[in-house]
Amino acid sequence: MPEVAKRMAEQRLLLGDAVVNTCWLAGVVEGMPGFFFAAEGALVLGIPTAAQALDWFDPQPGMVRASSVLCLADAATAHAWIDAKRAGHAGA
Repeated sequence: MPEVAKRMAEQRLLLGDAVVNTCWLAGVVEGMPGFFFAAEGALVLGIPTAAQALDWFDPQPGMVRASSVLCLADAATAHAWIDAKRAGHAGA
């Protein structure tokens, strides 16, 4: 997934390692929808939100699907999730 890796590197510079790492942990390891979704070719990681899934798997008529996609939760959501996880809240 070379295009996704490039996008992740860009997001690390923009959002910081902590946010990207938290999104990976929540979205891929913990299976929380909307935290991390990446797709390139036939490979998909994470669980998209319904809107992300529709955009990726069923683009609107006349739209061309991108060759890759990377969707991360915003920084505030990522920080709130890790804070809840540290506090021992269920579901986080």
